Amino acid sequence: MLFWSRSRALSLFAKRNRVDGAPKAINGNLNIRFAEGGNSVLFEDDILVSNLDIEMTGTGNVLSVGRGSILGGKIALSDAATIIIGVETTLAGTCMLSAAEGRRILIGNNCHLFSATVRTSDVRPVFDSSRNRRLNEPEDVRLGNHVLVSHEAYIARGVEIADGAVIGSRAVVTLSVRENCAVAGNPAVVVRDNVQWK
Repeated sequence: MLFWSRSRALSLFAKRNRVDGAPKAINGNLNIRFAEGGNSVLFEDDILVSNLDIEMTGTGNVLSVGRGSILGGKIALSDAATIIIGVETTLAGTCMLSAAEGRRILIGNNCHLFSATVRTSDVRPVFDSSRNRRLNEPEDVRLGNHVLVSHEAYIARGVEIADGAVIGSRAVVTLSVRENCAVAGNPAVVVRDNVQWK
């Protein structure tokens, strides 16, 4: 596994990958690991990083980070996956974004995620043994604009969270969430409509 960090130049092998732009400031570490070539990372302007690991396995993975975002935690992509993070979005604490098998995580503008986990697939494939059919196909995950995801919430594959939604601490979100509502619990359910957060 070859990697790039602010203190180490890209290896010849890693140069088959692209890293365009750079964070404005790095607090702690920024590590980008490539297992193979043909991947790309794009940092727009004014991005701040605090202890961020980016790991790309396979080829054709794309990570794009919007202007003015603040990033920490871990971002993992494998097998032609895509993660797009909008402008002025914050991933704080030990956030984990994981996209795999050609699926996408799309996060809008001005979102805040605190030590949350967002995944396009489960940890391992699960099959119906009588029909040899996969039961947990990977699916895209979408977060709209101005979404708040509180401490240690889990956003599962296939979920769409609309603009202005609030996800409570340690919520397990397996179904889509409508705009300007708050959800909490395991599994997450709507606990209040017409919410706003600042």
